[in-house]
Amino acid sequence: AVMNSIAAFMKCGAENFSSSEDAIQAFEDLVRMKLPPMLHASLGASGAPYEYLWACTSVFHLGFVLDDLAGLLLSGESVWYVVNDTLAKLAIVFTLRPCTLAVIFRLVRRTLELGTLIWAMSVCASTWLSLSVSFAIYAVLRNLSIAARHSDVYLAAQWLATLLLILGTFYLFRPSSKRKYEFCHSLCHAGESSDSL
Repeated sequence: AVMNSIAAFMKCGAENFSSSEDAIQAFEDLVRMKLPPMLHASLGASGAPYEYLWACTSVFHLGFVLDDLAGLLLSGESVWYVVNDTLAKLAIVFTLRPCTLAVIFRLVRRTLELGTLIWAMSVCASTWLSLSVSFAIYAVLRNLSIAARHSDVYLAAQWLATLLLILGTFYLFRPSSKRKYEFCHSLCHAGESSDSL
């Protein structure tokens, strides 16, 4: 029923198709040509907006941050160390985890044109690589946070690394006026082509 509806829809257009198969093939070609740029324009290069990726990867980690905060407060640590450690953990939760998933999406998207086996291997490789880099960055930030307790140099290095991570997050999820223009432009042209049908 769906295929018949697609064929009927395409046959109502300006082109005359000799068979339903030709009409369905033309529809598939149209979808392959028009849909990916529209999805890319609406969802961005990261596959989903920041809020969605953050909710998928980080929302449950807030409980761990709050639990660590309570433990630090009860342990009698200095206020400065508690604030510094908590802010560092929040920076990781709000930046590192969504960025890791966004990088995986970007790497996988680049390999979609490859064959199925190569694509599957590239998904595994890009996931492994992104997670490895993410864990390495996490380890560096945690070690800097622990060392910052005793040294202002490590404290400065920790906040510089955190600032770079925040800037990287803004860069990765930056709004693109060109992307929004292309999305609106493609919607307008989609409306024009449907009007001509």
